[in-house]
Amino acid sequence: MSSTPSSKPWRSPPTSRLQATAQLDGCSVAETDLNRAQADAQTVHGCYKDLALVERDFITLKTGHLEWRPWFVFTEDNTQAHPLTAMPALKVRRHLEQGLGSLEVTVEEGLRQLDQICVIGLVHAARGKVVARQVLEPSGLRRQLLEALKLKLLTTVPEAKVTLGTQKKIALARKSRVKQGPSGDFEFEF
Repeated sequence: MSSTPSSKPWRSPPTSRLQATAQLDGCSVAETDLNRAQADAQTVHGCYKDLALVERDFITLKTGHLEWRPWFVFTEDNTQAHPLTAMPALKVRRHLEQGLGSLEVTVEEGLRQLDQICVIGLVHAARGKVVARQVLEPSGLRRQLLEALKLKLLTTVPEAKVTLGTQKKIALARKSRVKQGPSGDFEFEF
């Protein structure tokens, strides 16, 4: 088998062109239709980098701690109210991330720790009534979390006038199927 030389042998580009190209290694280009008077290069670059934060926020809203899912709501009012409550929650989460960043604690870990701060009720022995509610002084990591977030706990807590049940079984509260009845109302099947 014989090899015949090509009529156009491959030539390497001039070194000056290679060096000029090498100076741009690792750089990215962001194109915009704005002129320099409207936005300089740093502004365009900053806006482009902010898109990563927006993407992260949507991931947090949908799959992260906030679980912003449209199938959790059934009425138009609830559908509209759901993002109105999720967006402020996202801002609170961002604030928590910024405050807890120095401690290298995730928001979920921080909330689990802060959830363990207790209020004790002092009960009058003869009457059997709560006479005072006191917040136990947090120690260790819980204290560091509160300091990092610049939060100060109350020493006493006023009497609650309502009973609040927070250990609700969500599976029992969700509706398995929704169908429209003959009268036009929605009926829920369990």
